[in-house]
Amino acid sequence: MRYIYIILCAATILAGCASGQKQPQQDQKPSTQISQDKPKTEVIQGAATSTKGQEHGYTFFTSIEEAQKESVAQNKPLFILFTAHTGLISPFDPWEILEQKEVKQFIVEHFVMAVLYADDATPASESDKSTYLLGKTPVKTIGEKNVSIEIAKFQTNFQPIYGIANVDLSRRTLPYGETNPKDSNNFMKFLAKGQ
Repeated sequence: MRYIYIILCAATILAGCASGQKQPQQDQKPSTQISQDKPKTEVIQGAATSTKGQEHGYTFFTSIEEAQKESVAQNKPLFILFTAHTGLISPFDPWEILEQKEVKQFIVEHFVMAVLYADDATPASESDKSTYLLGKTPVKTIGEKNVSIEIAKFQTNFQPIYGIANVDLSRRTLPYGETNPKDSNNFMKFLAKGQ
């Protein structure tokens, strides 16, 4: 049933775009307000384009560069959730497994967490445009940059996916794909292997 709903939503959006109709836009909200769909974020001092978020009891970075800096400061590897605000095909919420007590405790103790959204429409910086490519095309958005990182470092373009990496983004273990929240034993093995 969920797949049908997703397909119908996508078809409705595409039909509107194909007919030249613009999708209705909501009133623009200041960036300091909290959206229902996105995690609470705040601008980190001294890094105007970086954000730090809080959701489901986690503090995480939505900028890979800020996550890398924190990884060095804490001497911990990176735990990266590649996800999207909308359009996930997985039958499971990517946060469900992360909400389990033993999983949360392990991640908080052993990793610096980054949540990288594939559909982040924030324009990429000029530096990002010259550094990151999707195929042979420079990225235009932060979301495309995040997908570029996922493909280059984890050889996949599927969301949600969990990755564990060193500060230089070399992976410590194979990525872990969508997971049933009841499968916490295998997820804990994945975390322990990447620690």
